[in-house]
Amino acid sequence: MNPIQETAIHAQHAVGSKVIDGIHAATKLFSAIRELGVDDALGWAGLERRHSPLRTLGVFGVGLALGAGVGMLFAPMSGKDTRKAIADIFKKGEKKAETVAAEAAAEAGAGFHEVTTFS
Repeated sequence: MNPIQETAIHAQHAVGSKVIDGIHAATKLFSAIRELGVDDALGWAGLERRHSPLRTLGVFGVGLALGAGVGMLFAPMSGKDTRKAIADIFKKGEKKAETVAAEAAAEAGAGFHEVTTFS
């Protein structure tokens, strides 16, 4: 065999080897992609699966309670003054609710009287 033929055969084997290496790498890539899940793709995008609404509300409630507690700890008023202020707010809310309920009852009674006298 002459040197040109040997070089051609060697190049042919090298190309064949590179093609087989490429196929092997592609097979590994495809198997890795096949093993990926939705969570992996969402993680790459900086997202995650949605959790149940109850869990979200629970986390929100815990955060709200912790924030209120920390806010009261660092409030400028004393504990006694803070409790008095909170009690006053609830008393005002209770009085407002009683007033609105009385007004609604009066309006309902007047509406009922109009309906019964109209008939």
